[in-house]
Amino acid sequence: MADKFVLCVLCVSSEKSERMENQQRCDMNHDEWVKSELEAFSKAHGFIYTPLREIETRLGRLRKYMEELEIEGILAAEKMDCFYFSGTAQDALLFIPWE
Repeated sequence: MADKFVLCVLCVSSEKSERMENQQRCDMNHDEWVKSELEAFSKAHGFIYTPLREIETRLGRLRKYMEELEIEGILAAEKMDCFYFSGTAQDALLFIPWE
């Protein structure tokens, strides 16, 4: 169920396009709003995201290898490993279950 994103930034502006943009933000659900904000941010800073299909392929290869070695899960602690398997380079731990 998609909840409407209800936070709307009201600003005094004489430009019609800015008012329309604010209204569009109000009509978005939360997931759409986050995606649009991240896309704008990433374009402004030149980020290139790893395609979802590539991430799924990498995880599939890893899980096949895990199955062969009978490993139930992997905990990735290195930033590059987290990036390789998730597409994001944060200071974090990434748990990858076999299933």
